[in-house]
Amino acid sequence: MRPEAEIQAAMELVNKCLSELPRGHIIGIEKNFGLYNIGEHQVILQYLIYNIGFDRKPMYLNQEN
Repeated sequence: MRPEAEIQAAMELVNKCLSELPRGHIIGIEKNFGLYNIGEHQVILQYLIYNIGFDRKPMYLNQEN
């Protein structure tokens, strides 16, 4: 499990890529899940991976990496 702050930062980056110029386009979505046993409990974890493409690489991606 990832910390809530890390998940929120990733969601903000996806929203930024899809809303600011140059706008990105979703070129693929990977959907997956995992079954985990934590003590006596069984947990199902679902997640999505967005593949975003650009006509040209935005400057803000160079600054963050």
